[in-house]
Amino acid sequence: MAITQISLPLPVLPEGWSAPNDFKAIGTLSTPNQRNLEPVGPHFLAHARRKRHKRSFSEDERIQAQEHVKKVEDDDGDNISEPEDPLMLGRDAKDWKGQDHYAVLGLSKHRYRATDSQIKRAHRKKVLRHHPDKRAAS
Repeated sequence: MAITQISLPLPVLPEGWSAPNDFKAIGTLSTPNQRNLEPVGPHFLAHARRKRHKRSFSEDERIQAQEHVKKVEDDDGDNISEPEDPLMLGRDAKDWKGQDHYAVLGLSKHRYRATDSQIKRAHRKKVLRHHPDKRAAS
């Protein structure tokens, strides 16, 4: 890695400027304190993982992104595949207050933790599955 040094001149001070007369300190520096730092947190764990596997920052970031994608794909694959209850399909739409909306969409195991995108995907899947034109064609 090459280091490039750029030299820039400092701005010229106005005529008649003197440090003791024209410079006024706003406050004072506090005395230094010695602090103990503990190796905890996600950033330290990432650093330890990189050192253990002898990876650079970019390599580790790329590998972690790939693992995250695999985990998300595995999690998303079975989100909306709950079997449909025939009793649920026969319920009256006017009784919407007594229904479990997450179970209707197949998201009963996620409940309030279901994300907006999961709810939208589940709704689209149910709409396509129970669309009258789609059912008539099959």
